Amino acid sequence: VDMGKLPDPTFVEAARSHGKKIFVAAQVALEKGHILVYPPAEETDLEPLLTGSDDDKLRTLLEAGCALIACHPYDKSTDYSLGDLVVQFTALHAAQIVNAGSVQAANDLALEVVENLDIAAAGGTGSDGPLGKAATLFSSNVATQAELVEEIKRGDCWAVSLGSEDRWTSVERRPEKPRGRGDRGGRG
Repeated sequence: VDMGKLPDPTFVEAARSHGKKIFVAAQVALEKGHILVYPPAEETDLEPLLTGSDDDKLRTLLEAGCALIACHPYDKSTDYSLGDLVVQFTALHAAQIVNAGSVQAANDLALEVVENLDIAAAGGTGSDGPLGKAATLFSSNVATQAELVEEIKRGDCWAVSLGSEDRWTSVERRPEKPRGRGDRGGRG
């Protein structure tokens, strides 16, 4: 992930040369927060898709087939969290509910939003979080960038915290029946 653009292909290939499965995304600044943009093809030029208002950007990114994830939506330690605006962006496919760089309360609020919007849940390290403590689990063995994007868009992914500490979320039970749009089953 790079800010406002996809990572340098040289770095991606260098990581792949060590046997790592690598997918690319861009962290995109909106007026009030950040989203992760996963294009269906690594070669996608995001620059022409990131012009105009936030609504224009979201519409164009969706038309290009991208998957969109809200980054650390309630992390108040950064100026780039969407906060309650996350509910206004109906284009989102998922939101980070386990971010290793965020405090527990921020992750808990994000979980509540994911359950209410009935969108998929994602996990990640964040730019300053400890590596290897949060991730996104997929329902199948994702092999290509296009498959990754489709899994996110379908909601076939879940946020996981890794390690012995259970500090990423304090929620102990999920609602008995899903809320929201009804077709994804409350991925929290």
